[in-house]
Amino acid sequence: MKKMFIVYLVMFLLSLKGLGLGDDLYDPIEISKEKRAEIAPLIKRFMSMNLKKEELYSIIGDEKRFVNDRKAAVNVIGEIGDLSDIPRLKEMYKEIDGRRFKKGYIRSAHDPNFEVTVEIPRAIASIYMKSNTKNREEMIKLCAKMIIECRYKKINDELLCSGIVTLFEESEYTDDEIRLILEYLNNKELRGNIIGLINNNPNKLALEPLINVFRESKSEFYSIRYWTVRAIQKIGDKSAIPFLKEIANDKNEHEKVRKAAEKAIEVLSK
Repeated sequence: MKKMFIVYLVMFLLSLKGLGLGDDLYDPIEISKEKRAEIAPLIKRFMSMNLKKEELYSIIGDEKRFVNDRKAAVNVIGEIGDLSDIPRLKEMYKEIDGRRFKKGYIRSAHDPNFEVTVEIPRAIASIYMKSNTKNREEMIKLCAKMIIECRYKKINDELLCSGIVTLFEESEYTDDEIRLILEYLNNKELRGNIIGLINNNPNKLALEPLINVFRESKSEFYSIRYWTVRAIQKIGDKSAIPFLKEIANDKNEHEKVRKAAEKAIEVLSK
């Protein structure tokens, strides 16, 4: 359990790293999207091949295989698996993660085994959601409920909790689904997750709600406002420029939020 806590601490710190790189505005969300785009064709190919589960598990555990093959195999299990696969995936997580300690590896985001283990919680969450919901609306509502329960340790399953957050934030959504999600934006327990979701799914429906959230979040940690600005930039609506100029000129605002606003103005002015 302690070992697993360290995993999530490292992943959390890596996700916050972007807030400390000044003008570079490193964006882990965009990097995550690029990595998923890389494995998307492999997922489709494996699905079309109708590989048996044992073949997929063999690929996942094979350190000689290309890492994207292994990651794609995890995602296919997430698509075709049932509840009986969740314990198996958890065992694979422990096995693959344990190899790194035996070999004396230092945890690194560039370690192939680390990349594979990062995919496993999402697969677990995908199976769980498909088994417990009938449609996308139910999935969104259950994700929102479980994220809060995980935060307060009402669900004692770290891999499932991590996967639910990833699944919620990184899935693609229709306009109607975005409208439903935005209804949760006033819930401070979910606000950061929803802003992350909008960064993954830039949608003009979110522009006004995001501006309102920014104005209400002055007393909160600056990362909420930073990622709100980044989402506004990605939405790409030039009507947001006057609001962004207010932020850029606010000497009481955090420097990184002001720099993000300046960058957004630059991008939207082109």
